[in-house]
Amino acid sequence: MRSIILVLVAGLFAAHAGCRKSTSTPAPTNAPSRSPRVSYEVRGEGDAVTKGITENGSFASGKNTLELKEGRVFANGKDYGSVQEGDSVLLERDGQLFVNGEMRQSE
Repeated sequence: MRSIILVLVAGLFAAHAGCRKSTSTPAPTNAPSRSPRVSYEVRGEGDAVTKGITENGSFASGKNTLELKEGRVFANGKDYGSVQEGDSVLLERDGQLFVNGEMRQSE
């Protein structure tokens, strides 16, 4: 009799453990993704410089134009790939683009 009760109690614990729901809530699939915040600097002719910190936007200095859009960086109309939160983007006077000090080639 005692072993039957132990089997029943063990079965109840097993059934209860299998019925537990996860406490984590999945992220909604229709939630807009947030663009990363990056620091930027655009150098133009002479001492002309445009700089700041942003998620998205278009910035110019002299003949150079930098655009940050939805986690991607564009310089003078060319796509230079993705950027991450906290990255530093520099568009030099000669049109070369650097992300975190490393030169990037257009894709």
